[in-house]
Amino acid sequence: MTPLEPQDAVAGESQAAREQGGAVEELCGYCGEPLVPAANFCHRCGAQVLRDGTRPLQPPPPAAPLRSTAAEPVLGDGELLWQARPSTRAIAEPVVLLAVIAGLAAVPISFLEPAQRAWATLYLAGFLVLVGLLRIPPRWYICATHSYRLTTRALWVRTGLVREVKDRYALREFVSLSVSRSFLDRVFGIGSIELHFVRPGMAPVVLYYVADPDRVAELLDQAISAAAAERRTVVHESANA
Repeated sequence: MTPLEPQDAVAGESQAAREQGGAVEELCGYCGEPLVPAANFCHRCGAQVLRDGTRPLQPPPPAAPLRSTAAEPVLGDGELLWQARPSTRAIAEPVVLLAVIAGLAAVPISFLEPAQRAWATLYLAGFLVLVGLLRIPPRWYICATHSYRLTTRALWVRTGLVREVKDRYALREFVSLSVSRSFLDRVFGIGSIELHFVRPGMAPVVLYYVADPDRVAELLDQAISAAAAERRTVVHESANA
């Protein structure tokens, strides 16, 4: 989950309220989740509920992605849960697609006159080459330059061919994830996973061409939930200190 930052300097303005059925329902000022009556913390995001006379806790500094060229994750990232590179099956997918197109197109071409057949074959070959150049090199580049590493506290994404760069994302930065797969992706058992930040307006982190994406997404979801629970525990202990 993302570090919490007060949205207003005035105590009490970090909570919202709405009329519903004649009763006032308190909403979390950070995530908008309905609050449990008399609760001091949001059960969803762990934000402190500021009421009159409540002293706000000092939030930690914003946890922007940490870029590093180190070969290993920094200390304190916890236990390694998963690491992988984009599956090379992503390169085989457009090859199979082009082969299917060529096979289907060859049937009507075979019924043409010899002269027309030669021109049709030439056009088909040019089309296949163009599509192949548009689809295969980008996938090869991602497979060659990306790698992913997940620990109990952070996600590392390595990119770069000549100059390697690693982005570190604290798991508490994320609030949800989604898996996207085309028909051929499902055939080849790959997919892309998008991780969405708590803060609105931030582009999601995308893990491309992950093998067995459903299992990896479940592992990521469990790790993100555990990081959020740990964050809420820390905030609660700080409030009671």
